[in-house]
Amino acid sequence: MAVTLSLDCGRRPRFGCSGSSAGHIGEGRQWLAALLRARGTVVHSAARAKALFTAGILAFYQRDHAAGRQLHEEGLALQRQLKTFVYLPAVE
Repeated sequence: MAVTLSLDCGRRPRFGCSGSSAGHIGEGRQWLAALLRARGTVVHSAARAKALFTAGILAFYQRDHAAGRQLHEEGLALQRQLKTFVYLPAVE
């Protein structure tokens, strides 16, 4: 996978991967967690905000609401800081 190659080679991680991850929500969460922790990851970037949002969605799918909320709050704070509102959780 592109993610594995990117992390193994010490290159800046890419937020995305080739191949299908349908049905592998836990694996997706692990990959995103690794990317978010990776050395060289830009802390204040739109890509990080997208990764946080996606990780939050996957957490919600697994009924891990506390983690999902924390990830979404961090991503939303980053989006506000960057003034880039790509993904916003629906508020009712």
